[in-house]
Amino acid sequence: MANQASADYAHGKAVEEAIVLTALIGNVWPSADETFVKKVMVQIIDRITAFAIHARRTAEIVNGPKIQIKETRWTRSDGPILDTVFCTVVNKILHSRNIEVVTIEHGATMFTNLGDRIITH
Repeated sequence: MANQASADYAHGKAVEEAIVLTALIGNVWPSADETFVKKVMVQIIDRITAFAIHARRTAEIVNGPKIQIKETRWTRSDGPILDTVFCTVVNKILHSRNIEVVTIEHGATMFTNLGDRIITH
């Protein structure tokens, strides 16, 4: 019973972090203010780390190390081949020495005085 409560709590926290990440990633942000953009990037790194902690905890409790990732939101032709084993991915996040937030310049204009930048992943 305690394990299930712990798994439920960790799962709920992972879902909360995933919701925030979904709002942050793929959005258009002002690009001319580097201080602002860096603050958004720090938030993403903090949230992805928190998500990985709670998601791994959930998987460990429910014996889910064989969970497979079947789809990605973004693909890059020049990017590495992505792991599809969920526990491997969250462990790489947690043990990474460097997490990079990737951005692209946006073609349309939302922020006429600040420029536009999309955080892709």
